[in-house]
Amino acid sequence: MTGGAGAPLSPQDQGRFRELVRQRAGIEIPDARLGDLEKGVRAALEQSGASGPEMLYDLLAEKGPRGIAAFEAMIPAVTINETHFFRNRPQMQALQNEILPELIRARSDSKRLRIWSAACSSGEEPYSLAIMVDRLLRNQPGWDVLIHGTDIDHQALERAHAGIYGNWSFREVPQDVKEEYFEQTDEHGFALSPRIKSMVKFSRLNLVDDLYPTAETKTDRMDLVVCRNVLIYFREETIRRIVDRFHESLVDNGWLVVGHAEPSQEIFHRFSVKNFPGTITYRKAKTAASAPAPKPALKPVEARPAPKPAPRVERKPFVAKRDRADKPANPFAAAKAKAKPAVAPRKPAVAPTPPRPVLASSAWNSDVAKLMQEGRADDAVKTLEESIARTPMEPRPYYELAKLHASRLRWAQAEKLIDESIELGPLAPESHYLRGLITQELGRIEEAAEAFRRSAFLDQNFVLAHFASAALFARTGQVGRAQKALETTVRLLEGRAPGDLVPEGDGLTVERLLDLARSQRQLVA
Repeated sequence: MTGGAGAPLSPQDQGRFRELVRQRAGIEIPDARLGDLEKGVRAALEQSGASGPEMLYDLLAEKGPRGIAAFEAMIPAVTINETHFFRNRPQMQALQNEILPELIRARSDSKRLRIWSAACSSGEEPYSLAIMVDRLLRNQPGWDVLIHGTDIDHQALERAHAGIYGNWSFREVPQDVKEEYFEQTDEHGFALSPRIKSMVKFSRLNLVDDLYPTAETKTDRMDLVVCRNVLIYFREETIRRIVDRFHESLVDNGWLVVGHAEPSQEIFHRFSVKNFPGTITYRKAKTAASAPAPKPALKPVEARPAPKPAPRVERKPFVAKRDRADKPANPFAAAKAKAKPAVAPRKPAVAPTPPRPVLASSAWNSDVAKLMQEGRADDAVKTLEESIARTPMEPRPYYELAKLHASRLRWAQAEKLIDESIELGPLAPESHYLRGLITQELGRIEEAAEAFRRSAFLDQNFVLAHFASAALFARTGQVGRAQKALETTVRLLEGRAPGDLVPEGDGLTVERLLDLARSQRQLVA
């Protein structure tokens, strides 16, 4: 293996960085683009300060704050950002003459229009949409228009925010549009009108790895989703999952526009096909049967389980009111009643695994789960706060609210709430695990390691505690302990159905976590 930061990657390093990019960003890197991969690795090495590819890979695989920053530094080199204003004339004509006018007519009462440009690169596509909407609504004031552009490449988004473009971006722009909406800044630069810039909001979103559709990511209840010439870089299984998410993002009768070179129409089977001159588009049918379809909104693309877990009678204690505090781990009683005799390292004599199904899915109460599926995170927060006010001695609502705040990167609130939950229910392994994640994000590594240790002590079968401990051990140079924690992780997962959900894993499957653990075990060997 190549060790120096400036030396070429070894074939082994090329292979594993290739796979990492595919898993994390969905991007397939052919042999012809290995030079781009090396460029990305060099950028990540420079950003992270890692001494070489091996240290960088460990950092990236760990997914901590430094690893995330390093991965973001790598992405610009491996993405393809070929775009320009009003790209693909037949599609733009279909949007301008058919789709957008129909949406405006249909929304004339609410005067509300929501458009998502997914994988928008440097912003030419969403700004093209904004110009079209501006012209169509020129004599219709009072509209609430959201045009949201997302991309995985932070450098491309910086260019989009700037709104300054060179001549190459205007090769399909009518002269009257260029004169009305752009002002020349120098010989080669043109600045977009501030009014059009204000119509578009940009944010970073990974179509493969991130959670959507949600209200927080502004990807829900869309009238139109445009995602052109990016799906061709993904594997078919990933494309199917992304397309399913687009379907969930759209309102009934909403439109999906993809590139001409995108996969076969069979992948878009949930949509009806709409043909316009020179282009094909897709529309979400308005059917009652589509509403209860499995929600991918809260599940990572790489970990999408097909079936919903069986109903769990043991879930009831999580939402039941109880007045007594003499029972340890009150809302987790169903799990602890069986797990408590197995505190010692040796295996219990009676059924070691039954306690786990109790926690095999996130323990949101039904009201909160419904709100999250609808993308109403603020309402979910309010519901949990009301639950805490009604039953202040119940640990579970504190835990769920801490988890929600952590998912929104509100670490101070999350830490305060998880401490309350642990004080009320000190024997819940998931609470200590969550505290470990929070303190790790806050940079308090020793506290995080202790929280993961307590979680695993309280329930030897709580696999995420072992996996998280392994990452911290590897990070701090404790190779032997990291290897042992990974071996425990693999042992707990082997023999389980690949599609089963990992307890408290928010959609992570046994198969996916097993792959991660085996890969990490090889790296720390």
